[in-house]
Parts: sequence; structure tokens; C-alpha cells
Amino acid sequence: MRVIRYDQQGWVSLPVIVLLLVVASLSLAYQQRLQDAFQWRATLDDVNQSSILWQTFQQERVLSPAFHDAQISTCIGFCSLTSSASLIHTMAWHSNNEEDITYLWRYYDNTQGVRFYRLCARQDQQQYRCWWWRDHTLISQGIVSATH
Repeated sequence: MRVIRYDQQGWVSLPVIVLLLVVASLSLAYQQRLQDAFQWRATLDDVNQSSILWQTFQQERVLSPAFHDAQISTCIGFCSLTSSASLIHTMAWHSNNEEDITYLWRYYDNTQGVRFYRLCARQDQQQYRCWWWRDHTLISQGIVSATH
């Protein structure tokens, strides 16, 4: 009887290498999906927090407006949101240590004696949420993009 011995020091078969590569790539893909899911949840949390902040601001400042707090506009009608005259006397609002919302609360009287109010608020430098009233009646609202 003859015994054949193979010396296999440091030798790995091709199927084992392929199996290791497949497992490594599946693990990498799983880790990437897991990271994407965490980032998506974080983004949703930020959006929800911002939405709650704006809802709270709207409840306090828009649904129950304090018209007596509005300041007269220094421009005919309302100043442009990016003009220096518009930025005078801006006010800050915050809720539960959240990020501040800066807002402008102005009014003017037209030649027929009708009083118009405008409340514009922002968290960043580019977009404002604005609400317009005519004699204490909300007539319009929307998002305004400010460019310099």
C-alpha cells in the first residue's frame, strides 16, 4: 500500500477564496445599507424637528397674531426682504432651546386707510415664510426666496 502525501502549506483553494470574497462583499453591502438607513432616519428626525418648530411658531405668531407688536414699514408698502431697511428691528423667536427663527413683523397703511400686515420668518438666509393680513384678516401666505 502506498500513501501519497501532499504538502499544502499556505495553499487555499479557489472556491474558498471566492467564498471569502462573496462574504466580504455582502458584509460591506449590508454595512452600507445600515449606514444609509441611519442617515435617512437622522434626516427625517431633522425634518420632523423643523416641522414641529414651524408649527409651534405658526400657532404662536400666525394663528394668534399680536398686531400691536408690528412696526411700521419704513418703505412705501413693504421693504424688500433683503434691504437693510427691512432688516432693522428684526426679532428672534425660539422654542424649548431650539434653533432661533428670525422674523420681521411690519405694517403699512395705504392711501385708502386700509392697514396691511406682513410677517416674514426664516431659519436660514435664503427662504422666508411670509403671511399677509388686511385689516386683521389673513389673506395670503407662502414661501419667498430672497436673493441678493
